[in-house]
Amino acid sequence: ILINQTYAEFWLAVGAGSAVSLQLGEFRGRESLPPLLQLAAAALVSVVIAWLIYSWVLLESFGPHPFLLGPLLQYQGILENVQQGGPLEQTFYPWLYLRNLSAYGFLAMALVLPGAWLCLRSRNPLAVSVALSWLILALLMQLLKFKEVRYLEYLAPLTAFLVVAAIDAIVKFRRNY
Repeated sequence: ILINQTYAEFWLAVGAGSAVSLQLGEFRGRESLPPLLQLAAAALVSVVIAWLIYSWVLLESFGPHPFLLGPLLQYQGILENVQQGGPLEQTFYPWLYLRNLSAYGFLAMALVLPGAWLCLRSRNPLAVSVALSWLILALLMQLLKFKEVRYLEYLAPLTAFLVVAAIDAIVKFRRNY
């Protein structure tokens, strides 16, 4: 989160994916609730620490303002600065991510959606949670006004998990065939 505020949505996606998995009954029994609560607590602590650090660093950057408003003022300032160059759709091409998927490998990108499908259909709570988190992050990235290719980086660990699931299914299919 301290690299870029946008990365805070990673916690949101992981928490939402885990919560949905819990609601779907993928996590069994009461023993699964404490790890989910620990994940939520870690996310909250991480966001609060990052917000406080950003607020402290940006304290003198925007003139007199309440301490905790620094990160929000920074986001608004960047947005206003970018909008001076023209409409956001021209500055941040809406299909930027799709056009640059080849940078992450054609085969890997071809296996992501089948891997997500296989993970969603599995009985493994971790696999379901990872697939849901990846889908939520991909959707959030499209909804953000700022689009940068580097935002695909935080999908990389989840993408690797999904690609491995797809490759595993291909190997099992070939073995059975």
